[in-house]
Amino acid sequence: LQQFVAGIPEQAPERAAIKGIGGFHLACEATSEETVKRLRALKHRPQKPFAVMIRDEAAVRSACHLEPGEAAMMTGHQKPILLLRRRKDSPLAPSVAPGNPKVGVMLPYAPVQMLIFDYPGDTSEVPTILVMTSGNPSGAPICHNDAEAQEALAPLCDVILSHDRRIRLRADDSVMDWFEGKPYMVRRSRGFAPLPFMLSAPLKGQVLGIGGELKNTFCLASNHLFYPSPYIGDMSDLRTMLALKDSVQLMESLLENKPAAIACDLHPRYNTVTVAEELAKKSGVPLLKVQHHYAHILSCMVENDWQWPVIGVSFDGTGYGTDGTIWGGEFLLSDYRGFRRLGSVEPFQQAGGDRASREGWRIAVSLLRDSLMRYLQGSSPADIDAAWKKQCLALGLCDEKEFAAQSFMLQHRVNCIESTSAGRLFDGVSALLGLRRQATFEGEASMALQFAAERGEGSAEDLHYTLHEAADGRFLLPTTALFAELTALHQEGSPAEALAYHFHDALAAMIGAGCERARQQTGVTTVALSGGVFQNTLLTRLTKERLERAGFRVLLHSLLPPNDGGICVGQAAFAMYALQES
Repeated sequence: LQQFVAGIPEQAPERAAIKGIGGFHLACEATSEETVKRLRALKHRPQKPFAVMIRDEAAVRSACHLEPGEAAMMTGHQKPILLLRRRKDSPLAPSVAPGNPKVGVMLPYAPVQMLIFDYPGDTSEVPTILVMTSGNPSGAPICHNDAEAQEALAPLCDVILSHDRRIRLRADDSVMDWFEGKPYMVRRSRGFAPLPFMLSAPLKGQVLGIGGELKNTFCLASNHLFYPSPYIGDMSDLRTMLALKDSVQLMESLLENKPAAIACDLHPRYNTVTVAEELAKKSGVPLLKVQHHYAHILSCMVENDWQWPVIGVSFDGTGYGTDGTIWGGEFLLSDYRGFRRLGSVEPFQQAGGDRASREGWRIAVSLLRDSLMRYLQGSSPADIDAAWKKQCLALGLCDEKEFAAQSFMLQHRVNCIESTSAGRLFDGVSALLGLRRQATFEGEASMALQFAAERGEGSAEDLHYTLHEAADGRFLLPTTALFAELTALHQEGSPAEALAYHFHDALAAMIGAGCERARQQTGVTTVALSGGVFQNTLLTRLTKERLERAGFRVLLHSLLPPNDGGICVGQAAFAMYALQES
């Protein structure tokens, strides 16, 4: 550290890469808007929030509000990143977390970090708040040795501070929100992984759940103990795939685990499936493919040590369905041996391939067409198309060229797939209300919709919705009608914040109605809520309150993320129960 300070005698570095205990961080002063913006430009990260490290608890309280219990978690041995509400007079630069009422805050947890803030005998001033974001290029795993840092981080910083302790297993910082007085995990990694979850069932054997394509973690299970790995990352990058393979091998060695079965996702094109197939072939063990949303529900059951059937409400962005379509807003009767699809969000066309997951305006255009076709029945196709185009342009969803392309794809079913994605529904509503037309990172549009709803929150309404029936017998939530209602109110001038809250309240009411129908069909009175959409604590609270008033028992996540970072546990649970029957 003396060399770090003495090496730049005339001017302190503006940006530094600092080696911790699980990888490198990129650091800069968090109170300087200009400095934070420069780091954003260098890292090609225009909007996604940065985490910050603050000297001590007193300094945290000067920048953010701490709820009861949060201080104990923040100062405890795990030292996670906690999502805290900013004070109105917070010294944090706005660009640390643009448009976000919360900021991710952690205290120093490694000796080198403590020395940076308070080095004995050093009279130079060090900021009390530093941006401390993962040291990695976009899409790649966190750098964990000097060679990787020199190659990937040198262009992003002025100086690299390293040490001679080898990092054997990458471990990003854990990130958690706070819900109903306890942790609500967003990313489970350093400080928590690989601590196991425990099932009370008498299980025997060893298995591997390889995890999801996004926010990947994997899970090794030995008998009734399920060990989720630290956060690996998104599998679109070859470096992350290699990190996954290396981490699996290391954890198998550490835990003395030789899987007798491997479980993966159902999607035929996932890189995680390719990795699982390679590992299964090499080891000569069976490979089990587990539907994505079912794995979400099993993960919630494992975390709650629940042994009986549940009505699983699994809402997220994308998952490959058993019928070859994109699922994402599902009601599943689930236990550890299988599931039955009871209901879903009303299907819509998702046009534009992967771009539709980043450009919510495409979803809004598709949903607007569906609503007009329903409510202008009897009109000629030409009249419907004219009304559709007029509304899309008037709402600012697209320009004429974009509309022409979207219209062609939707009318001719080119580059389209049927979807029941609740995540894309959030994106479409966010675009409709003018909050986010498109996103620069996963979940950005949905987050903007949640923040707007929290600003416009009022009293929960006594809402009742009639469910539809699909051709296969499952019930459908009337989400197209809700989109049409929001469109009409928006055109009449209702505030976007009020409409955003109404959307959350209405969706919670629809989930309640779906669970009531499922209870009538099955007699099951326990509901498990999982999937990335339930990272939204407003929707989770509204849904839970409605379900409990209706007499349901509700299972939620706490220390395992509801997002894709938790599905490895569900995959492993399915494989473990399958092993008992083999």
